[in-house]
Amino acid sequence: MEKTKICPICKKEFEPKGNNQKYCVFCKKEASKKIAKLSNKKWKDKNKNYGKKYYQRNKEKLNKIVIENYHKNKNKKEYKEKRKRYREKQKEYRKEYDKEYRKKNKELLNKKRKIWRVKNRDKVKKQDKRNGKRYREMYPKKIKATHKANNHIKLNKNSKCEICGSKDNLHKHHPDYSKPLEVIVLCRKCHTELHRLIKNETKTN
Repeated sequence: MEKTKICPICKKEFEPKGNNQKYCVFCKKEASKKIAKLSNKKWKDKNKNYGKKYYQRNKEKLNKIVIENYHKNKNKKEYKEKRKRYREKQKEYRKEYDKEYRKKNKELLNKKRKIWRVKNRDKVKKQDKRNGKRYREMYPKKIKATHKANNHIKLNKNSKCEICGSKDNLHKHHPDYSKPLEVIVLCRKCHTELHRLIKNETKTN
């Protein structure tokens, strides 16, 4: 057995108690944390789809637990409070995860929305009424400008989108709502993309 060893972290000499001791007493905790992190990373790389496989195996059991804890009125409030706490702790992670999920599963989410809207038409009507009232109260200039443009400016068969040149789902875009008759003709995709870019610019500024 060696009398003294050099610690690889602090690079100081120490007397080991056994042959397998590599680190000194002060650096032992830091070394154990680093080793644990490396082992966790290796495990995560090997078992990326572990959560999905576990859910598929134990789908029925997990659904039963959710029904017992949430759908019964006894534990409904506690369940909601726990979810709120969890979401508040992991706000940034959830935002990034949701963005990536929406990008990957855009078509699937649109199909689900359409099915839900067909099944729950009464709820959709109530929501549309509420949202319509809010929108009118928040943006009265936009609504006046759109009404004026619809009454005075009419689109022909030859009218096209000024960006991509398509003739389907044409909209009238107002660069300035104080001038309601000055309009740019855009298709639905280009119109939404343009408004998204404007929003991002306003956030950065």
